[in-house]
Amino acid sequence: MDLALGRKKDSSMTQQSPSLLRLLRQLPPRRIGLAGLLLLTFGAGAGWAGLHSRLLDFSLASPQVELPSSTGVLAEAPVDASPFPPQATQQLREAQQLLDRQQYREALARSEGLTDLIPSLADQILMMRGIAYERLLSPVSAQQTWEKLLSEFPNSTLVPRALLGLGQIEELRRRFPTHPLTGEALLQRLAQQPEDLSPVPELVRDHPQIEGIVPWLDRWVASPLDQLTPEQWQQVGDAYWSAREYGKASRAYDQAQVTPQTLYRHGRSHQVSRENAPAREVFQQLLSQFPNSDEAPLTRRRLAAISDTPTAIELLQPLAAAEDEQSPEALLSLIRLYQDSASPQSAQAAREELWTRFPDSDAAARDAWQIAWSQAQSGDLQSAIQVAQRIGWQQQDSELGAQISYWLGKWQAQLGQTEAARQTYTRVLEQFPHTYYAWRAAVQLDLPVGDFRLGRLPVQVQFSPARLSLPEVSASVQTLYTLGLDSAAWQRWQWETRLPEDPSPQQRFVAGVLRNAAGDHLRGINQMAGLRFDPEPEVAALRQRADFWQT
Repeated sequence: MDLALGRKKDSSMTQQSPSLLRLLRQLPPRRIGLAGLLLLTFGAGAGWAGLHSRLLDFSLASPQVELPSSTGVLAEAPVDASPFPPQATQQLREAQQLLDRQQYREALARSEGLTDLIPSLADQILMMRGIAYERLLSPVSAQQTWEKLLSEFPNSTLVPRALLGLGQIEELRRRFPTHPLTGEALLQRLAQQPEDLSPVPELVRDHPQIEGIVPWLDRWVASPLDQLTPEQWQQVGDAYWSAREYGKASRAYDQAQVTPQTLYRHGRSHQVSRENAPAREVFQQLLSQFPNSDEAPLTRRRLAAISDTPTAIELLQPLAAAEDEQSPEALLSLIRLYQDSASPQSAQAAREELWTRFPDSDAAARDAWQIAWSQAQSGDLQSAIQVAQRIGWQQQDSELGAQISYWLGKWQAQLGQTEAARQTYTRVLEQFPHTYYAWRAAVQLDLPVGDFRLGRLPVQVQFSPARLSLPEVSASVQTLYTLGLDSAAWQRWQWETRLPEDPSPQQRFVAGVLRNAAGDHLRGINQMAGLRFDPEPEVAALRQRADFWQT
């Protein structure tokens, strides 16, 4: 899935005071100073742009910020970090660390007896020992360990690893066709027997997103011995689509079964490949055959982008008049088309409709920012202020909404409206507390959060993230995560969870937490950032958790 990378923050940061954090937590929950806002949002020790040692002298009599009721990010209680005897949990951590460092003999010695001390993770410990024996080329001990795992834990989610260790690949394929280990086994077989392409149909059906699949797809579709069915062509197209091989995807979809999704991806693949003529043909087919499909609104926008102006306007007008999630973008496109075709009255009418019907949309914010900035640059600050006031405060906790609102304060200050500017900056802190411009507003209020003049400061962060209960995970995954065995928790969760193409918010949340904890920081952060501005109530609840902001 495509996940947005958040705006890069200023890198100046320093240590924060745990004693100050404790003091701030004793304040009434809906009325704390800025220092409390920043610390409670990001956690003690999680440095934020320019937040430096002057916070230690920050007076609790400083200007107060009325927090929205949804800012209780520390409401979740951490789970018990020691559900087992401390000596046993420390022994398990050390055994895993030794295994990760490829010190297999030491890992075996350290894990001895742990299955009795931590029975709920006995299957995990047996897997660790089986892997160590494999790496030490001790086949008899490895086989005995894998057989013990199978006999004592026949329903464990680690059974596929035992089957792999025992070389029972056909049993693995039969019982666990979609398991990641099965996909890896199929790739390994192809590498060993490259002339035998018989595993490829299974691979493309059950593991279309596995890394390394593209060369085998290329060979399979080029083979004169295989006649692919329309369903198989769709699977091939989906696999190429996942790998972002759009030219190859378009050729596969050309022979796939016809559905709204395959038609959309077919046309979009042509469009991304700059093949506009065939893209138009496929998009038109989709709108003709499936006018009420979920893909139809976005298809209208895509088709409009590669059509002449009259056709584009004709395509976008019905979408703009509808109540669809694509309607704001359709209106914004119409504004641009009317402007380009010298129809200022139509452009203004479309803008008024966008700002009236969808004032909280990203499309309205982008349009308003462009207008306001242009007016400010030409010296018409009063008009810029009016636009920013109308749209900026309608935005949710977003960077663009914060940007418009922050510059509203700047423009007010330039006109000498000092008190109005101060109120605007304070409201930016309240309405957009998790944005870059919240910090910029704090600087304008002369609050001790540092500024651009500080440069890059050395940081020594001592930070222990909260280990909260994760939603919708197994007890084993939760226990591993609670004990700090992050790589093991991330791997086991992947083995237990067959993620759909459109994962649930809870699945995306867990993926973000566990990826980040296991050291895959960029993708973990991006996974979580994709939930940042989702308006759904279940996502808003996830954003109240401390581990959301820590990640």
